[in-house]
Formats: sequence, structure tokens, C-alpha cells
Amino acid sequence: MNTLNEKMTEKLNKYLDNKFSEAMSESISDGFTDRMMDRIRVEREYTLKDKKTFRVINSLTVSFAVVIVAIGAAIYYVISRFTGDEITEQHGVLYNITESFNNLNAALFNSFGFTLSTNLLIYVLLTFILAGIFLIAEKLVIRKRIN
Repeated sequence: MNTLNEKMTEKLNKYLDNKFSEAMSESISDGFTDRMMDRIRVEREYTLKDKKTFRVINSLTVSFAVVIVAIGAAIYYVISRFTGDEITEQHGVLYNITESFNNLNAALFNSFGFTLSTNLLIYVLLTFILAGIFLIAEKLVIRKRIN
């Protein structure tokens, strides 16, 4: 059995030695170096373009987040002006929504032992709306980058 393994090992070694010597004796084509240098240059250009693209995407994402925060702050300011003791029937739709929510809150949620406020509802809704807008915008930016 050992002689069979030794013979197979010897044949395998001879085969590998022949293949290595053939590979070493083959000459490289004349344009190989030029093609490799062109390929390296193109890869460097793509790397630089990718870095620029990522910078643009990052700046767009940050500016979009700042716009979302600014819009949220503006909405909070507008809504906070019309909540509290100043609410009267002359405020219209916002007053009706607030009253409807308070009535629903009193009817349903008090039976469970906790209450919700209109401010909490507004915060939750704004959070979901802003998160949705941000996710949609992010998908649009990523789709544009892929295409």
C-alpha cells in the first residue's frame, strides 16, 4: 500500500513540477503591462468617483435630516400656539380634532387605567410621518445611485 501511495505522490510531484516549469517558461504578452496599468488607473478613478458620490450622499442625507427637523420644529410651534387654554371654537379644524380626540380618550382609554393626551398623539404621528418621509427619500437616493 505504501508503494502505491509513494508512486502516486511521485507522479503528482512530477506533474506539478512540469506544470510549474511550463508556466515559468511561457512569456508574457507585449501589452500585458500596459493593460494592467490601464486597469489600475481605471480602478483608481472609480474609487475617487465612489468617494465623491458617498460625500454627496452623506451631505444630502444630513441636509435632508436638518430640513426634517426644521419642518418638525415649525409644525410643533404652530400646533403649540393652538393648544392649551387659548383654544376656542374660532380656531376651527384643529379645535375640532383636539376635542374629538379628548372625547375618544375619555370614552375608551380611561377604562384601561391610563390616559393619552393630544400632545402625545401629535408627537407619535409626527414621528411616524417624519420617519416615513426619511425612509422614502433615502430609498430614492439609493435608487438614483444604483441606476
